[in-house]
Amino acid sequence: MRWGPTVADHAKTFGASSFERLMLCPGSAVLTADAPRRSSEYAAEGTAIHEASANVLLGTPWPIPGQTVEADGFTFRWDSDMEACGQRYVDYVQGLDGDFLLVEQRVRFGAEIGVTDPEDGFGTADAIVGKGTELIVCDLKCGRGVEVTAGGDAGPNPQLALYAIGALAELQGIAGDFETVRLVIVQPRAGGVSEYVLTVDELAHW
Repeated sequence: MRWGPTVADHAKTFGASSFERLMLCPGSAVLTADAPRRSSEYAAEGTAIHEASANVLLGTPWPIPGQTVEADGFTFRWDSDMEACGQRYVDYVQGLDGDFLLVEQRVRFGAEIGVTDPEDGFGTADAIVGKGTELIVCDLKCGRGVEVTAGGDAGPNPQLALYAIGALAELQGIAGDFETVRLVIVQPRAGGVSEYVLTVDELAHW
């Protein structure tokens, strides 16, 4: 399920996943404008787990152990460690028991941050859940080394905050009257689950 036209797989400059880098170093937008997009084996494994997890949330079984799966030009044999990583995320999302669930949902936040180019200012949220007056945005991270948090003393995780802004722009008043936003990182291999809750007004101020 997607809303709005699909114009590109990746935002030209203002993508959610790269926004924190742009906040810290605006010049990186110019320096990386023509850089080719490359994936590593570790990132590709994460993509494979993401895709399988999304399919499970939509009703498809996990791949069979030993089955060949492909992602970003790499080939893997599906194993118990990959499934365990994805299952932790699936269990969390399903355990929310929300009023609605959107999986791998493209969200547009360009208008809210002043971007008018239709090929910019969007991203894809792993899962968006509405539960009463709370909008929940979940992101699966498969890394083992560096723990990623949903927010802290410095404020919300920028990637998740942008997903929430885009989701609210489309859903507020239509799919629910949301008062709070819960940002969630599920990182089974490092840190487990990280949550950060803020009001809709606090998010708009951010």
